[in-house]
Amino acid sequence: MMNIKESPNDLPSFTVTSPARTKTGRLRELLEEIEAAQTAGWRIEKIVEALRGQALDLSVDYIKNALKRLRAERRNGKNQKAVKTAESAPEKEPQPVEKSPGEKLGKRDGESGNGRISADGFRDPVPTFTRDIHRRINLDE
Repeated sequence: MMNIKESPNDLPSFTVTSPARTKTGRLRELLEEIEAAQTAGWRIEKIVEALRGQALDLSVDYIKNALKRLRAERRNGKNQKAVKTAESAPEKEPQPVEKSPGEKLGKRDGESGNGRISADGFRDPVPTFTRDIHRRINLDE
C-alpha cells in the first residue's frame, strides 16, 4: 500500500502569500505551516516544490538557512516586532527637550571630574598613570 504523501503528484498545500513581499517575509508568514508539514513527514524538497507553485522560487539550501534564521528569531523574541501592527502599538509620548551632555550628568560650570562630559559636550581627558622607572626605592625601610 502506497502512502498518500509519496504519490508523485501530491504536494503539501500552503496559504497563498502576497508576491509583493520578500522571500523571507513570505516564509515568515508560512513558518507555522512549513513546520507542520515537516512534522507530518513531508520532505523539504516537496515543500520547496509546493512553494514554487505559489511563485516563490527557492532553493533547498535557501529555505533551510531561512528556516534556521526564522526559528532563531522566534526563540529570541524578535518576531514579535514583525507581528505587532500599527494599531496595537502604543502611542509615543512627546519627548522632553534634550539637555546638553553636561547638564544630563548634573555637572556644574567649571567642575571637571574623571570621565565626565564638559559643558561643550566633550569628555574630559582621563588622568594617566606615569611611573618613574629610574627612581630607586629602598625596600629595607
